[in-house]
Amino acid sequence: MGKKTAMSEQTRKKLKEAFLELCEKNGISNVTVGAVTKKAGYNRCTFYNYYDDLRSMLDEIEDTVIEQIRLKMPEIFSNGIPEDISTVFPLLLSVFEEYGNTLYILLGRNGDAAFRERLRKTVKEFFREMFKGHINPERLEYMLTYVVSAGLGLIEHWYETGKEYSTEDFFKLTQSLLANGILEQLKSEANNP
Repeated sequence: MGKKTAMSEQTRKKLKEAFLELCEKNGISNVTVGAVTKKAGYNRCTFYNYYDDLRSMLDEIEDTVIEQIRLKMPEIFSNGIPEDISTVFPLLLSVFEEYGNTLYILLGRNGDAAFRERLRKTVKEFFREMFKGHINPERLEYMLTYVVSAGLGLIEHWYETGKEYSTEDFFKLTQSLLANGILEQLKSEANNP
């Protein structure tokens, strides 16, 4: 990588980091190019050398996250749904470690509804293909809607509450909910306070 390319990547990175920090604090719809460039230490001209507008920057960020998730899904479920669901969490954790805060910003209440929908669609498409010919498509759609909506809801809540559970505890609870179902989990928690 040449020196100019490395500097370009560093500039892009600083602009995106400034943008995400402002999004987390103010909400995506309240961020301006001027605020991003000021926070990143650049001028507006520099911003427009890299992006057409804030939407193009947001699209680049979202595309990167979606692509990483899309690449991880086959690895996570290479042998179908595992008997021991805990085996998938180390792989999911790598995505969370790299993109956790970005996911929180994009999925949070001040995030981007379009991203939330893209993520749902990406995950559902993967599982539709995985179970094609094995599960009735109409029934599968209900199951996928339930699991994806519940999973995203848990992630959003976890971040909104300041990640009060450690990542390991969060994944253990999620695993238990997926493996046992919410009713079994409620009974278990009520019987063992």
